[in-house]
Amino acid sequence: MKPLLSILCCFTVIVPAMWAQESNPRFLFDRFEKGVVIYSNGSPATESLFNYDTLTEKLLFMLPDSSMMELDMPGIISEVKIGDRLFEQVNRNAFYEKAEAGENILYIRWKSKLPVIKKEGPYGMISETGAIDNIDQIAFMGSLYDFNKKKDLPLISVNIYYLKVKNKFKRFDSFNGLAKIIKSQQEEIKTCIKEKSLDFNNREDVKRALEECILFKVE
Repeated sequence: MKPLLSILCCFTVIVPAMWAQESNPRFLFDRFEKGVVIYSNGSPATESLFNYDTLTEKLLFMLPDSSMMELDMPGIISEVKIGDRLFEQVNRNAFYEKAEAGENILYIRWKSKLPVIKKEGPYGMISETGAIDNIDQIAFMGSLYDFNKKKDLPLISVNIYYLKVKNKFKRFDSFNGLAKIIKSQQEEIKTCIKEKSLDFNNREDVKRALEECILFKVE
């Protein structure tokens, strides 16, 4: 397998910041992990070091000088395997994790958002903002945020889950939403989830719901 840089240099966009390799709250993995790109046209896989930025929802790879680039190859990549975890390119540069859950596959769109910070304004008025001190900043959605200075920033997890039904992604935001996708088992699924006291905010419990409460493969 060839290093990823030699293959992707014409298709990537440099991320407008450089971060150290240690754990950062916006990254899915504690450090950049070895992985391979699997191409949709059957070309030989290429390898690099990868991580996933949950704030910008970008899959990144690291260059030899420790700078990072966005993996942006629409229509060319099928999947990216990072360690034993698999990410499918679902559209342009969006990657969802594929997690086996019994007979089914749980698709996870890893996503986080900035906490609302309340600041006291003129005359004692309180305003809400997501902005942080402007030091070593990164541009994001028209605003500037500092992640080198405040790596302990408590980002809020807002992951989104999907099942693939008839080749279309069906989003669910609760266990009731999951049950509605599978109408033939709707009440049984609700009862099973209640009996097992599953927590939708726990990713492992979402997987358990698919593994233990859905009796057949959803297609």
